[in-house]
Amino acid sequence: MKTNIVVWCVGAALWGLVSCGGSSSSVGEAVPEIAVHVDPLPGDTLMLGYVGSVTVRDTFLLLSDLYVQGQGQNGAFLQLYGFPSLRPLCRFVSKGKGPGETLGMAGYVVDGDSVRVFVGMPARMLVYALADLVRGERQPARIIPYPAEQCENANGFGKLDSGFMLVRFSGDPASGRVVRIDSLGGVTGSYYSIPYRPEDVEHLAGYSPYMVTMLWQVKAAAAGETVVLGTTLGDVLEIYNLRDSTRNRVVRGPDGVPEVGFEGETIVFGVKSGYQDLKIMGDRIYAIYLGERFGEAENETAEGRGSMLRVFDLDGKWLKTYRLDRKIGCFDILPDGRTVIAADPTAEYQLCTFTLPD
Repeated sequence: MKTNIVVWCVGAALWGLVSCGGSSSSVGEAVPEIAVHVDPLPGDTLMLGYVGSVTVRDTFLLLSDLYVQGQGQNGAFLQLYGFPSLRPLCRFVSKGKGPGETLGMAGYVVDGDSVRVFVGMPARMLVYALADLVRGERQPARIIPYPAEQCENANGFGKLDSGFMLVRFSGDPASGRVVRIDSLGGVTGSYYSIPYRPEDVEHLAGYSPYMVTMLWQVKAAAAGETVVLGTTLGDVLEIYNLRDSTRNRVVRGPDGVPEVGFEGETIVFGVKSGYQDLKIMGDRIYAIYLGERFGEAENETAEGRGSMLRVFDLDGKWLKTYRLDRKIGCFDILPDGRTVIAADPTAEYQLCTFTLPD
């Protein structure tokens, strides 16, 4: 009898591989855990569908809404607000199949006085002037096309010292997931396949390699020449330095690698929820981790469970964990290094804030 397959798609699918140098390790020592209370962020943001990312720069807050509803200005992936007033300024990057619209977005970065957005199908970078957005102008100042065979199916986008990076889904676990691009429409490199060991995928024997890439979905962050990937269906953190491969690290946490489950004759690809969002700030990596098995939230023992904000150094050493009392899906850290603006996708008013203890 044919086996049925169920795939849990939690977050974006982002993949690839190459021998990466560096080292692999598992966390085996106790990590300090600190309880932190999360407060609502005052402001009228009731009409948000599902906040997928949030960024604060100076007097502006930019967020992506993944459950876009309606057409026109209500059907936009990105929303710009004043900060801390949360006064709405502009909605842009329209969802749709018409001229100037797109069906998906890999991500965005605030780059000086511009907002750069990478979209696929076809692959292109939309460059918006921040001053235009403040005036309510929704059209990009520039549109830069990129090669389809290397840049389509991107589900992650970040800024490097030497350009920008995409994280893409190719279907091939041995291909490069991280693609480095310039600002002129060129590709300058492709790196880092999925760092699985034979024992990590022995339960997938007989299945298409595509299933490996579906299982090893990741979230991504970039800063300087460092790229960090965290599995959304497991507890694996990958740290790559594009200039110095000896600093590459793969850290396997206590919840282990992504795994499959079985429900009768149905195989379920993905049974636990891992990394939700990542940020690099200075020499620290901040990572929101849920650590919940699917279906667990329905049990009484899981009521009230929040997320964890894990802190690592760039060598992969796990320094501490902040235990939050709400489930956080995405976040940004203000320049003071302590104030966090975040979003709880399960709440009526999703935007929230908390302060990291000294």
